[in-house]
Amino acid sequence: MKKIVILGSTGSVGQQTLEVISQHKSDFQILSLGAKRNCNLLFNQAKEFGVKKVFLKDCPSIDESEKFASEGIQVFNSRKGLFSLLDEDIDQLVLAMSGTDAVYPLIYAIERGIDVALANKEAIIACGEIVNNKLMNSKSSIIPLDSEHNALYQLLDGNKKKDIAKIILTCSGGPFFNSSPEELVEVTPEMALSHPRWDMGRKITIDSATLMNKGFEVIEAYYLFQVAVSEIEVLLHPEALIHGLIEFKDGTVMAELAPTDMKMPIAYALGFPDRIDSGLRLDWHNMRKLHFEIPDKEKLIALKIAYQCLELGESYPAFLVKADEILVEAFFEGKIRFTNITEMIQRAVSLHQPVKVDSLEKIELVFKDAEKITKQILKGDK
Repeated sequence: MKKIVILGSTGSVGQQTLEVISQHKSDFQILSLGAKRNCNLLFNQAKEFGVKKVFLKDCPSIDESEKFASEGIQVFNSRKGLFSLLDEDIDQLVLAMSGTDAVYPLIYAIERGIDVALANKEAIIACGEIVNNKLMNSKSSIIPLDSEHNALYQLLDGNKKKDIAKIILTCSGGPFFNSSPEELVEVTPEMALSHPRWDMGRKITIDSATLMNKGFEVIEAYYLFQVAVSEIEVLLHPEALIHGLIEFKDGTVMAELAPTDMKMPIAYALGFPDRIDSGLRLDWHNMRKLHFEIPDKEKLIALKIAYQCLELGESYPAFLVKADEILVEAFFEGKIRFTNITEMIQRAVSLHQPVKVDSLEKIELVFKDAEKITKQILKGDK
């Protein structure tokens, strides 16, 4: 029986992870759960799965605390408390919490030798070099939960890296790919959250709409698979049935196809090295045509920014992911328009003074710099 900790259990990926586990309860034991602020859902999840320890970042009220205590559930809300959940005998951490805070449990898990099913982009983008250095001296392994990276992970299994010519990430194009500049100006948070293909959290859905999410996936692929930037390409594929491709040096191309449902990569990661039934299948009767298009990176500003930050290296990826986090939240709060997100990110990146990121302390300084510059831009001071 695999012993699991799920951080971000109340989010979209976390909830789908619990759905998969509920179909295979005899194979898994959930030791603890974690959430940011959704107290009621976290409480119900803990009760359903018999979990006695939870992490809740935003401390509950006295009444809510008593509710947990009445069921014998211990609540932690500090970073030290979060780490204590990872000090037990754990087989796998499902890291599904959003935002840059995921950096800390990711590093801690690797230092503890815990395998990680990773759904968080920000952590690997912000400190990819640190993560890879620590993995060299750890028994931990990372299985990505992004459908694209999970596909590549599966395709790479049993193949030699020296035989690879390209790894290719597919992209549906997002809900506004064919919209005019005038139409994009009028996009609201509600419109942007209507993603055509995937059931995702609200932040990643906005990133998918701006296509910054695909840029992040390029950076993530660079750190996860350690290939050259020139060997990572993006291919537009609106049906979103092919999630990743690998082109080998002899010209052979291998592709992974699966339904557009996060429970597929989740089931793969939970069951690894075995495979468990996700309950999903492709509908071959309705699959008539698959379309592909090479994107113009000069026109897709978010993708262009991500490639530039990856090529510049040092602290640029960490700065980018934090600046995007702040500006997406500003969009939700009605402070900026949809089109301002990438415009302001581009301006913020141009003002960043890069540093070498070789410690979490340096990462924190970069995050603070991103906060300072983006807030000045939001005020109109830059």
